[in-house]
Amino acid sequence: MGAHASVADSPIGQYILEEFQRVKAESGSQTTAKSPDLDEDADARSASTHNLADRQVLFLNEIRNLRTPQDVSIDLNHMAILWKMDAARDGVVDSTELMGFAEYCNGLFKTYGSYDFKEYLQAHCVVDMYNDVFASSDYSLFSDWICRLVAQGERTTTFP
Repeated sequence: MGAHASVADSPIGQYILEEFQRVKAESGSQTTAKSPDLDEDADARSASTHNLADRQVLFLNEIRNLRTPQDVSIDLNHMAILWKMDAARDGVVDSTELMGFAEYCNGLFKTYGSYDFKEYLQAHCVVDMYNDVFASSDYSLFSDWICRLVAQGERTTTFP
């Protein structure tokens, strides 16, 4: 991912932000405004801040349309990678989270190099997800997140 100390200070940082805007713009005409579900803060953020013109997040279907740099292979369909990318656990990814994930990847890339980077990244993300959810026995954290992720900003109803 480069020899720069920080992704944000490198050409790759600009590429990531441009890619974020490209995907957002391409899907903007296909997305409809959603009404918020006020039961949960994360659901409200996921739903209410995603108006067509001014939303600053990507949904799952948009995340999967991101193009990684040529020298980096990342499986954006891998559950643990999505978990790591969505630091707020609200089912969407904003540009700050995307840059944070890129910084994380840059650190791993510096440590392991390009050989088997994809596998190392997946393994680290799986371990992080395991520690966040299963080691702490906070299973609802994962189930709530996966519901928000697949809802893609649509209003949801929680049944007792």
